[in-house]
Amino acid sequence: MRVFGACTEADLRGVIELEHHSGVVLIASLVVDPDYCRQGLARLLFRHVISIYAKDFLQV
Repeated sequence: MRVFGACTEADLRGVIELEHHSGVVLIASLVVDPDYCRQGLARLLFRHVISIYAKDFLQV
């Protein structure tokens, strides 16, 4: 499992968890702090994953 986080200053505000198997990337979880919803953190995390695994098949 691979995990990426989004932080503001020293606080973790969002997390995306992935499983990568044979060219398939499964997004197991995507969570954002409710106080930071609708501010683009989920989009930022998802785009980061796409930039790393662009050649692989993404599955949610």
